[in-house]
Amino acid sequence: MTRTLLRQAILVLLVAAGLNAAAAAQSDYGMPEALLPFWDDYKAARAEDDEKAMDGAARRQSNLADRTLNYLIERFCLSTSEDYELEGELRQLGWSLDRVLGGEEKYIERVRLVVNLDVPARRRRVVAMNQFFEGIAKFREARFSRDAAGLAAAEKLFLGAGRALRELPDREYSIYCFYNLGEIARLQEHFDDAEGHYKTVVEIGADLAYTEPLVDTSEGYLSDIDRMRTGEPDVSGGAGADGGGEAGGAAGGGGGLNSFAEGSTDQQFELAYVIPKRGMPTTDLPTFSPPDQYFNWAFTTIENEGPVEFDTMRGRFTPFGKSVLLTRDGTDFAIDSDGDGEADVEFAPTSQPTRIDIPNAEGGDPYALMVAIPSDREIQFGVEVNYSPQMNFAYLRFHIGGYLEGKVLGQTWRLFDTNLTGNYGDVWGSYAEHVTSTGESDEMNFYEADAVHIGKAKKARPWSSVLDIDGTFYRTALEANGTQLKLREMDVETGFIKLDMDSAVAPNYLLVRETGELFDAVFDVVPAKRNGVVEVPVGTYQVCFGRLQQGKKTSMKIVRVYEGDAQPFAVTAGETHVLELGAPYRVTFNAPFHADDETVLDTRSMRVFGRGGEEYAMFYDTPLQPTVEVRTVAGKKLAKAQKTRTAGIEEWQNNTGQDNVLWFPVEYRVENPRQEELQFRIEQGSHKILGGPFDSGWSPEVAPESAR
Repeated sequence: MTRTLLRQAILVLLVAAGLNAAAAAQSDYGMPEALLPFWDDYKAARAEDDEKAMDGAARRQSNLADRTLNYLIERFCLSTSEDYELEGELRQLGWSLDRVLGGEEKYIERVRLVVNLDVPARRRRVVAMNQFFEGIAKFREARFSRDAAGLAAAEKLFLGAGRALRELPDREYSIYCFYNLGEIARLQEHFDDAEGHYKTVVEIGADLAYTEPLVDTSEGYLSDIDRMRTGEPDVSGGAGADGGGEAGGAAGGGGGLNSFAEGSTDQQFELAYVIPKRGMPTTDLPTFSPPDQYFNWAFTTIENEGPVEFDTMRGRFTPFGKSVLLTRDGTDFAIDSDGDGEADVEFAPTSQPTRIDIPNAEGGDPYALMVAIPSDREIQFGVEVNYSPQMNFAYLRFHIGGYLEGKVLGQTWRLFDTNLTGNYGDVWGSYAEHVTSTGESDEMNFYEADAVHIGKAKKARPWSSVLDIDGTFYRTALEANGTQLKLREMDVETGFIKLDMDSAVAPNYLLVRETGELFDAVFDVVPAKRNGVVEVPVGTYQVCFGRLQQGKKTSMKIVRVYEGDAQPFAVTAGETHVLELGAPYRVTFNAPFHADDETVLDTRSMRVFGRGGEEYAMFYDTPLQPTVEVRTVAGKKLAKAQKTRTAGIEEWQNNTGQDNVLWFPVEYRVENPRQEELQFRIEQGSHKILGGPFDSGWSPEVAPESAR
């Protein structure tokens, strides 16, 4: 019997005997303490063979779940003999991650690779992976400062790891290595090297069994490589605009980050961390979570007592460069900021926001958070809901509680960590908002930048690698996690963007992101004066964030703006690009499905796109309430158009899917005992915030079976 057949036979016997889950439940595999919040949750579900609960643990803490899979793979690779119990564990976790992250068997392919390697090859993979992660750390340190020695060290690590991993062949991580090599080469303006690395990514990607976005991004860069060499702006608005990675820059007025004004030098300014005793400033910030609308703050969840990785929903809050852990005892919470298992700060939040200070284990400034727990009688969407902590589950809302401040160019600057990563001066890309029911690979893209308020400006602006300060563009760089700010005057050609927004309420913010040479350059194109224009450097831009609001505090109504299907657009020297957004709106939804004698339209899958392709989402607290028409494929209408109902307390209590029923109208059902193929159309004349009209057109088909 071959080794593969023997392995399969043993695994079948273990599962059939019910031993595999039981054995896994007894073993922690020397799990590092940082991974235990996920592992303890997952292991309990694994012991009960509860696939749904296992997937829930992976969904809640996907970042830790991915890291746990890599840790277990390393343990497997270092094993001196065939470890069938651990192999079964790897397969279970790999499948779970694929189910919850829509990985198209990405994670199980990672497992299959190492399982099928011989022992020497497994050892080589461990060495290469250690090189890869060391390269990530080096690149992160050197990326913004453009430190030549740091970039060279990262390049050497990625090159060695990439070659070794490709030989195995570990296609997933070799792509990551060569893509990062391409980014480093672009930063150094070594465009021939960048071209070679991106070609390697595309070559490796051709053999992948799943979709890897970095392959498409690399193809885009390859089509743009000649433009990068010359420093010319991309006037095609086409390929390569979705790059979003580290960017280099051509010198001398072309548009790169190194296009400095002749004779300019770095100006350095010291910033200090401020925790205001009387509450945060009322400055309007470019964020989805205004400080005075705490119903819309970011939130984290915790089952039972924890511990869990803080920020379970977004998985990106890492003050001081690492995750913190959250525990609770009823309504008393605690945070472990250094991973020693001991509470570093304890607090008892209420429904009214209060401040906590997370200590820095290295002895520096703390990180201040405003926190609150939902109450038992909150009025949201016109419904009195109870999200107060339960014995086995609780929500915790959180928002920034401090900022960096200093005198810069004669004015007071305040920097805010509005994207709540725990770090200053970053732009964070997100691909899900945990409310809309999307398809597994149909992402909802948006970018959240930090913010800076300068002098007596009426509102803050997004933090950007390039800032316009009184008509002069400066390259910005933050070091020492924001306490040191460097500015250097740039020499860039500029054009203009004129926002033409057709909506009932004007946006507070509409941000665009430059996707070519100006990495992390983000600008608010809402003009200071009505019908005005906004001056920006020449380049290729993409809608990345927006917020429309009406009202104040917890009565505030908000609609978000995402990237959606919006296409990149070019801004050329001296010219004005008119950015047409808003009405009319196109509505899409997942195919209706048959359930017993009915056909059901899942309204929670409704998505709204404006005339520029931009997407509108999370309508708080005025969801759409459209009319629905139904007809047969032959065109026969089955009933008069009916207006959908808004969800109420009964729907909220009975909701068994995502906790999102209040954000959408109630699902629409039509009797269809013969399960005929039907078509649906959604229409609405106007919305309080967005105006209108909204129209889906007729849906093309009905899903054959119910699957929610």
